[in-house]
Amino acid sequence: KVLRALFGSAVVRLHGSRDYFSLVHESIQYEFVPVLRIALPKDAQNITDASPLHVTWVQKHLKKNPALADDIILAKAFCKAQRVYGAESFLKGFSGHVLDILIIHYQGFVPFLEHAQNWNDTEVIDHENHHKGRVRDELNASKMHSPLILVDPIQPDRNAAAALDNSNYCAFKKAAHDFLAKPSLSFFARKKITLAQLRKKKGTNTLLVIEVVPPEGKKDVVGCKLLKIFEFFTASLAEHEFAPLGQGWEWDGKNHAFIWLILDSLPLPASVEIPGPPVTNAIHAARFKKAHPRTTARKGRLYAREPRPFRTPEPLITSLLTTAYVKERCRSISLTIYTKTRKKTMRVSNNSNSQQ
Repeated sequence: KVLRALFGSAVVRLHGSRDYFSLVHESIQYEFVPVLRIALPKDAQNITDASPLHVTWVQKHLKKNPALADDIILAKAFCKAQRVYGAESFLKGFSGHVLDILIIHYQGFVPFLEHAQNWNDTEVIDHENHHKGRVRDELNASKMHSPLILVDPIQPDRNAAAALDNSNYCAFKKAAHDFLAKPSLSFFARKKITLAQLRKKKGTNTLLVIEVVPPEGKKDVVGCKLLKIFEFFTASLAEHEFAPLGQGWEWDGKNHAFIWLILDSLPLPASVEIPGPPVTNAIHAARFKKAHPRTTARKGRLYAREPRPFRTPEPLITSLLTTAYVKERCRSISLTIYTKTRKKTMRVSNNSNSQQ
């Protein structure tokens, strides 16, 4: 009622684990998340209820070292520019909450980077020493899958960095190393990926650019659908033994997204070897021979050789564009193929297909 009285119809109600509100005012988007006033973390009915307690914890440390406030801003700007900021399920990066804790833990932006560049494959941080060095023994196994295990100072049974994936973890470590080796303001500016850059990057290889018009909906939901399309393409490439030399995806948060893949221009061998069961397993060996009439035995195991369904990635990706899995996650999608000598485009919508 208060928001609508101030901003009228500009206020949009969004559904989540607890409904919240969003509005755009003077070109800035604001989100208002209702929380319960609680004194202890155990009284939280929703994860957001603990947010004021986290703010109090941060403010306590900033009083001891006020300069950390600017360092927190630097850390968030750095991570945004490096495309590793945001704990949404389609981003899988560092949340603002996580960066608050890390800057306070390392007492500054530069010390944070100095330590981060040398993090282990799995790094454990318990700033308040809640678990007395026994984090791996005491924290629930379901919260130990991320490469960074950061014990929440307010809720010690929680890994604050659980959303972070290995790709963003490694990308951040590299960015930290590169910045420290040669500091520059450019590390704080998000660089737009352009077609010209990608065509230059591909060299004599093949570049696939997949442009996607996303569906309407809540940002996190739409972002997840786009991520699933990207992962569907990359998983299919791996299944058929194509190894991208470069890959990524971008979304403007509105009506345009694109996926890019750089692959070797040379075709794969015409046939593929399929491993089968041990020759001593009579039942499974018989089934394998029935499915693959031409088999050979090597070191006690059956193998078959079959024609490879796709020798180059272009027809594979083209075949994926029209699958229900892709079409139900976007409004339309198009593929443009850039080889050394030609350019070809295929467009697919939810209603019709066209090729040129």
